[in-house]
Order: sequence, then structure tokens, then C-alpha cells
Amino acid sequence: MLSPRWIKLIRDIQAAPGRLVIMLLAMAAGVFGLATLLSSFALLKREVSRNYVSTNPASASLQVEGINHAVLAGLRKFPNIAYAQMGARVQGSIYGTDGARHPLTVFVMDDFTQMDIHTIFAEAGAIGPQPNSVLLERNSLKALKAQLNGKVQLQLGANTLMSVAVSGTVHDPAMAFSNYLIYAYADIKALRSLGLD
Repeated sequence: MLSPRWIKLIRDIQAAPGRLVIMLLAMAAGVFGLATLLSSFALLKREVSRNYVSTNPASASLQVEGINHAVLAGLRKFPNIAYAQMGARVQGSIYGTDGARHPLTVFVMDDFTQMDIHTIFAEAGAIGPQPNSVLLERNSLKALKAQLNGKVQLQLGANTLMSVAVSGTVHDPAMAFSNYLIYAYADIKALRSLGLD
């Protein structure tokens, strides 16, 4: 003979079978959602770390004035320095195709063909910046609603507003995605062609 508890459960199921089905579906959806969330977190944790490490991030960044290739060659001779490379950052403003102003950071690389630290990956267009042009981080191109080989308006430092070509896009895993902050990349020659030294 069944206990009163089991008799009540059987009668409840017979009285409202739809309620039981809905309850089981809700529990299954909850378990599925939790499993999806946990597996996505595990995947993202692994891939984001691997993506960032692939850039060979710098252990230290020094901001100094007047560094040149001779000083850089001397730094590379120190036994505990695996890599050393020159670069600069220039702040400015850039305007999207809709006329919206965005803060701009231009990362100036010494040599796009030999990046040992803070590696960026070419995606489309030119591998290195051409005169009177910049490379944009792929998310920045979308945020500006700009086109590859199209023109954007930018202002660097105290210089006047200028029209500059977007010669290519790159992927920089070290940069956080933003619809507001814009990241561009140039070498010394491209920067000089834009009127900066």
C-alpha cells in the first residue's frame, strides 16, 4: 500500500498534468541555461587569456624623451631584457561619418614588420600605414561607421583638422572594446606625413 504522501502526489499529477509539464520544462531550461553560462565562461576565460598573451605584452613600459636607435640597441644588450622596442602615443580627436567627435589615441610603432612587443595583427588593407593614412583597430572602424580606404577627419595635438585615409584595419587584442574611444596605428613616416614629429 502506498503512503499518503505518494497518493497525494499521484492525485495532484492527475488533477493538473499541465502544471507538472511546465514545472519540468522550467527546471530543464534553468539547468540548460546554467550549463551554457558555465561553458561560455570557461571558453571565454581560456580564449581571452590566449588572445592577450599572443600579443606578447610588455612587462614594463617606460616613457622617456629623446630615445633613439642607439639607446635602444644599448638597452637590448642587458642580460635580463628579452625585447625592447620604441613607440609613442599621440592623443587627438577623430570624427565619425555621422560627425560625432571621439577621443583618439594613435599608437606610433617604430617598425610594423618587426613587432616583438604589443603585437597587432593585420586584418584588411595595408599591412603598415601609408603616407597620409592611419590603420584603425577593427572595432574603431565600426564605431566610426567608416570604410576601408575611405577618409576620416582627425586632429592631432594642436594641429588643424585634416582629412586622412584609412589604409587598413588591425586587430589589437590588448585594447578593450569601446564604441567611444578610437584606436589608430601609424609609423614614424606616416606621422611625419601628417605634420607631426
